[in-house]
Amino acid sequence: MTTNSDRPLGYLLHSEGELLEVAERAIAYARTIGAEAASALASENAGTTMKVRDGSAFSAIRDGGHSLSIAIFDQGRAGQASTQALDRKTVEQTVEMALAIARQVEPDSDAGLADPSWLAIDTPDVNLFAPAGRDPDELLSAALEIEAAAVERGRAVGADIRVDEAAAMS
Repeated sequence: MTTNSDRPLGYLLHSEGELLEVAERAIAYARTIGAEAASALASENAGTTMKVRDGSAFSAIRDGGHSLSIAIFDQGRAGQASTQALDRKTVEQTVEMALAIARQVEPDSDAGLADPSWLAIDTPDVNLFAPAGRDPDELLSAALEIEAAAVERGRAVGADIRVDEAAAMS
């Protein structure tokens, strides 16, 4: 499945295109403020966790996050910084921080972007978004099954066990 870069999929907040634009904007700003080269990665993740205890749900968590990581190369030096905020001002501050770090460290003859001839440019189209497709009710059912299987296994070996919690995640 190839993602539609114009809109977010599922429960993500940003589309692939929006994340690409954040990374490209960071690299462009790095060049604007004097960096010789830069590499950036903007990403997002999300998930749902259902936890059970004693045959009942006790926790349902929807979590996720997004981030930008940038590496800046300048005069044989490298600096890296990251942020979990993707707004323009914070991205620019993060780029400035990475450049300031690069300008404070010792030169490294190996610092810099890889030679393009070393990179796999022509690659297969792979899923960048691969949700498990399980809704909260399915996750709750799976967590209950996990708890029941653990208790049953204990009984099968003659042990009286208590499962503190069982969980299923998507």
